[in-house]
Amino acid sequence: PAGLLRGECPVWTLRLPCDGLILEYTFSSIDKKATFIQRIVPVLSDRHTFTSINQQWPTLALSLWSHTRTTTMKRITTLFALLLVFSASVFAQAPSPKEITDAYIEAIGGADAWLKMEAIQMKGKASMQGMEMPFVMTTAKGNKFHQIIDVQGQQIIQSFDGSSAWQVMPFMGITEPTPMSDEEAAQLKEQVFLPEFINSEARGFKVEAVDGKEVEGTPTYGLRVTNEEGIDHTYYFDTEYLIPIMMASTIKSGPQKGAVIETFMSDYQEIEDVVVPMFMEMKVNGQSFQKITISETNLNPEVDVKMFFMPEK
Repeated sequence: PAGLLRGECPVWTLRLPCDGLILEYTFSSIDKKATFIQRIVPVLSDRHTFTSINQQWPTLALSLWSHTRTTTMKRITTLFALLLVFSASVFAQAPSPKEITDAYIEAIGGADAWLKMEAIQMKGKASMQGMEMPFVMTTAKGNKFHQIIDVQGQQIIQSFDGSSAWQVMPFMGITEPTPMSDEEAAQLKEQVFLPEFINSEARGFKVEAVDGKEVEGTPTYGLRVTNEEGIDHTYYFDTEYLIPIMMASTIKSGPQKGAVIETFMSDYQEIEDVVVPMFMEMKVNGQSFQKITISETNLNPEVDVKMFFMPEK
């Protein structure tokens, strides 16, 4: 039958005759987050109701009723098995990229909250090769980036003003602000201030579905994000909460150039109006080489824009 409208929710109905009974499958989207209830409850009367499986996608309400009141338990058992098989085939279908990104944007606070953002400053520690290094990372509109890492009393500085990058690397003999080469700057240029999934098309990002996979025991949906400037990131979204728990990209410079780096994101916390991950772990070939723990996040801090630009000599 044609789709109906139940309240504000569109409903589609499929009826299937089966051994003197009629199976009716009703599909509806309960709310804008597209969550649904996971329960199967038989009611043994001339109307038998089954409410199906709770996951993070459109509600599947399953109901069946008999033409007679003399339904046997054997028939109910058979129909129950049919419903489970049908449910499994429906749930195997992944949501569209737009449905995933819409749910994700809503989960992290909504597009409006992010579009109002001018800058973010994060403080924490980076753990690498047994060392813990305090850092302060500041990002701002225009994809500006500035990071100071304290290593054994010396400061490593990496900065990007939206078009060019510079650095101070005392352990490499670079003790004064020095421009980065294009290769050295490639990774910094991929740091985007606004999540790629917000207004992605208008900003030149292409988002397409790729195969999901199990990430540390969690099933995921995969989305690949690319643009003409060379960004190529694949995000893996937890199928239950629809937030990314891992991002894979290719290292653009340094001794591991060409290797795939996997960034695992967790400990999502609400900071004022938005939600951000407070822990990240980077792995190459399955081996962990850096962990980042964020202890403090400030939204729209007072930032001197000069910090992003290389000081004049």
